[in-house]
Amino acid sequence: MNDHQCPRGTEEPLVTIVTVTFNLVKAGRAESFRKMCESIKAQSYKNIEHIIIDGASTDGTLELIRFRGLTCFSEPDEGVYDAMNKGLRKAGGVYVAFLNSDDVYCTDGAIRLSVEALLHQNADWSYGNALWFASDTSLSPWEGTLAAIPYGALPCHQTVFAKKTALCAVNGFDINFTGMADNLLMMRLHASGYKSVKVDAPLVVFYGGGHSESLWDLYHVQFIENFHTLYGEKCNMTLAECESLYAGNCFSKCSVRELIKLGLKLYYPEWKQAFFEMKYDIRKISAVCGAGAVKVKCAFLGKIPVMKRRETCRAIFYSLFGCVIVFKVKKSWNCNRFYLFGFVPILKVKVMSHE
Repeated sequence: MNDHQCPRGTEEPLVTIVTVTFNLVKAGRAESFRKMCESIKAQSYKNIEHIIIDGASTDGTLELIRFRGLTCFSEPDEGVYDAMNKGLRKAGGVYVAFLNSDDVYCTDGAIRLSVEALLHQNADWSYGNALWFASDTSLSPWEGTLAAIPYGALPCHQTVFAKKTALCAVNGFDINFTGMADNLLMMRLHASGYKSVKVDAPLVVFYGGGHSESLWDLYHVQFIENFHTLYGEKCNMTLAECESLYAGNCFSKCSVRELIKLGLKLYYPEWKQAFFEMKYDIRKISAVCGAGAVKVKCAFLGKIPVMKRRETCRAIFYSLFGCVIVFKVKKSWNCNRFYLFGFVPILKVKVMSHE
């Protein structure tokens, strides 16, 4: 059977959706799991295999899964990406996608649109747009694009549908890079020359905003390392040059001459075009890839610390004597929220697009 051949008795190739679970009931996510399952069941594309890879739950999650009649494999694992790899190995579909237990397809045509694009373009993998609920419940768009890879921003991995053969060829998710295994998988598909196609529509609603600063720092380090490994030779770039691209830092730190030299090194035409047109909002890219924290201290007489300002990719904190938060600004792509003492909401300002 070739990669696009349909199973006997059907005109549509089988698609496997893999969902990873662990102690959902204890975490209060049973309702989210139900919504996720219903979003798959509601798809207009019907030749779907939905399998659950469970990490040996002990709280009633297995009963919840069996109640819905889903295929489930439950055993201890080494984390979410190890579980995803198990799902990939067990998948029977021509195409495989991964949907988290608290995410949903936001249209009943998500799978059909993806499969049709893959078949029409004879592509190996597809990606699309997503909607992102941050921890403060604000809804932000996540554009699926490969042109922003140099800056650390990739499509939402839940929108990806890929041939099982292609995913296996790049060895699935690399559990050695827990900070970015999902993005690294897409980067390896891209760098290896597997043909991609974009589905220019929102496909998934997912929840985010729970990453700690330490995880963003880990992503920062791992991304630069892997970007240099995969693209450094193609772009004739040093590790330092790869690092300067991350989160668009080069646009504020490099001279015009240095920027031109850096942009001309970018291997792919769409990367060059996006770089010189500055098509992608660097503020948005920084929010996606988690640029590191910036700290500023204000001292009385230059010695006694009075006010400290600390900025991360998602928030700005102002604290007295470096310990008592008196003001916080939470940043998202479409608005900024202002909080007194860090938790009392006082103002919401919508951010207007410059595009």
